[in-house]
Amino acid sequence: MQLTERSRLRVTFKTAGIPSWIAKGISLEGLFGDFLAKTSGTTKGLGAGIVHHAQPDKGILGQSGTIGESYVLGVGVGYSIKYRKTDQVCVVFNGEGATSRELFHGAMNWSGLYDLPVIYVIENNEYAVSTHTSKTHSTKEDGNIADWAEGYGIPNKVIDGNDVLEVYETASKAVERARNGGGPTVIEAKTFRHRGHFIGDPGDYMDQDKLEYYKKEKDPIKNFRKLLLKEKIKTESELEKLEKEIKKEV
Repeated sequence: MQLTERSRLRVTFKTAGIPSWIAKGISLEGLFGDFLAKTSGTTKGLGAGIVHHAQPDKGILGQSGTIGESYVLGVGVGYSIKYRKTDQVCVVFNGEGATSRELFHGAMNWSGLYDLPVIYVIENNEYAVSTHTSKTHSTKEDGNIADWAEGYGIPNKVIDGNDVLEVYETASKAVERARNGGGPTVIEAKTFRHRGHFIGDPGDYMDQDKLEYYKKEKDPIKNFRKLLLKEKIKTESELEKLEKEIKKEV
């Protein structure tokens, strides 16, 4: 895969999820083509029918087939950006489960040592499949995995992953810092999974009271919708029109 200048803003790796790819311009047709292992997908049928996507011209370099390997790939991209002296930034997304692998620490070490323009986003929803993070991570009482970055001299920030504006503002500062030669950042976005790990997983091992709380009070889409209406940035009719267009496209 060739990383082109068109992918100026940032290049991304993920091990799960697609919102950031959609935001960067990947088409729904391409995504669904990958889900169905069709040649219309971004990987031309090579994605094996799971969440493997890649579109280098949009800065989406795909993901590894093994959880956590994208940390190492991110280091390589960071080296590439620094070697070519571009103002690109690499963003690596993983869940908290992937950080329990030694690959995370290796990536932190090299990124910190060489001030690589890489942002590591930890999407902490507390469960790696069905195992709670308290049983997989040795952390301080606050349970923040981002604290580990301090040992490598890397700035880190723990945020509410359900607060759209906080996520945007934190990411924007990290991108600007990396672009200006400030090196890597670790961002831990705290959230909670809204269902089991996969369709058919009842999720009965999850804290049910906390689950209901997050569904009712912390849904980022519903809360941001309320904010847009409250601040009169959008009207109800405008949002309804947008929602209908999105449903039609899907």
